[in-house]
Amino acid sequence: MVRYIYTPKEGDEEIVGMRFRNILYRDRRLVLAMGLSGFFFAHLCHYPLPFYEGPLTRPPIVNGTVVADVGGCSYDYDWCDYTPRVPMPLYLFNFGILQGMAYPLISAPSNTLLSEILGPRKQMSGYKYIMVYHLIIIAFAALMAFILRKRLVPLELTPTIGKATKYKRGTFYRM
Repeated sequence: MVRYIYTPKEGDEEIVGMRFRNILYRDRRLVLAMGLSGFFFAHLCHYPLPFYEGPLTRPPIVNGTVVADVGGCSYDYDWCDYTPRVPMPLYLFNFGILQGMAYPLISAPSNTLLSEILGPRKQMSGYKYIMVYHLIIIAFAALMAFILRKRLVPLELTPTIGKATKYKRGTFYRM
């Protein structure tokens, strides 16, 4: 189906009518492939490629302390010194254009394909029960995170020097 944005009137000279094909009438597999390729290229451009500009910025140090409100890569991470920064225009293009166009290209055809696969079967309650199931799972995960919050500690792989560290099979020291 071809739709015209501008229809030339009689007497108009050399007017080019812009037209586009409605995306809903294309092959859904092609639309899914276009959306997946958009996500692929967005992630590929977000990868810290070696020709991007210098290392990540660190938060400023004022009076010997780190200003936490400003942002930047933490001083706890060594990889910030050699990881190149993705350029801001590319970052904005990826999120604004590539992912902004890729998400609807995947979302709509996926739902349509699912309904075509299910066919004209009676679906009884719609999506109410599956939404309740998801809410229960999310509430259970939040409840367990709250109950086990004291056990949720960061993993410490390298203990401090000279300190005894216990693990499953005993105790070890780092000298």
